[in-house]
Order: sequence, then structure tokens, then C-alpha cells
Amino acid sequence: MENLFIRQCSALIETMLFCKREQQNRELIMVGWVEENKCGYAACVLGHHATMNDAAPFQKNDLISLFTTANLFAKQLENACKEVFVNNYLAKSIYGPFYNSRCSHAWETNLFTDEELENLNHLNKEPSYDDVIEYLELVIHKTEQALEQAA
Repeated sequence: MENLFIRQCSALIETMLFCKREQQNRELIMVGWVEENKCGYAACVLGHHATMNDAAPFQKNDLISLFTTANLFAKQLENACKEVFVNNYLAKSIYGPFYNSRCSHAWETNLFTDEELENLNHLNKEPSYDDVIEYLELVIHKTEQALEQAA
């Protein structure tokens, strides 16, 4: 069976692919939540994932449950990450609200080259859906390498 952290990252890729197709309704903003004129959808990676069980628009009074769900996903992602790497830095580099915090967490993992840290858009600016997908694919690759080395 595939590793849990890898399955979670793969699920986030599927979410980002869906959101990319639905960009007129789903804006990606890592630091917050989309304005009401965008249907009240969550805007960050885990926020979008929190809405995937029901693609219907969420009203403002439902945001508390979305925050709770997104935070639960964050904890689950962190815990699965710890099972592989003993820390949660790689998980935090996926969903951190600010690019400098994502980059800092990625740097703490010691998994990335200097070139990767400098050139990955997910770690250096407000990312697009493609940037997040690219990063998640690299995270999966780095995780697979770590699991192979540990075996």
C-alpha cells in the first residue's frame, strides 16, 4: 500500500487540477479566503481541499467549519509527514500561508537543492495552481526517495 503522506499529496494534486479547471469560481490565495463575490470558497490549498466533499458554494456562516476542516487536514498531513521524516517541515512547506514561511520550512527539510529552493514558484511567490502541482509532485518524489533510502 502506498505511503499515507504520498496519498495525501496525490489527493491535493487532484484538488488543484479540479480547481485549475474551475478558476472562474476558485481563486488560489495562500494567505486567506476568497471574497464573498467568489462564492465564499476557501482560497488556500487545504481550504480548497476542505470544500471538495461538496462543490456547492459555502456561505459566510459556514467558514468556521471550513477552517476547522482545513486545520484538521493540516494536522493529518503533518502527522503523516512525521511518520516519514520525523518532523513536519515538509507538510508545512505545502500549505504555509506566506511564501517565505513555505521556503523556510522547505529549507529545514534538507531535501531540496539551493537551485530548487530559489526557483520553485511555490516557495518564492504567490503560487498558481500549476506551481502547487509542480511542488507537490516534487514532494512526492522526495518522499519516495526518502522511503527507498530507509528501506
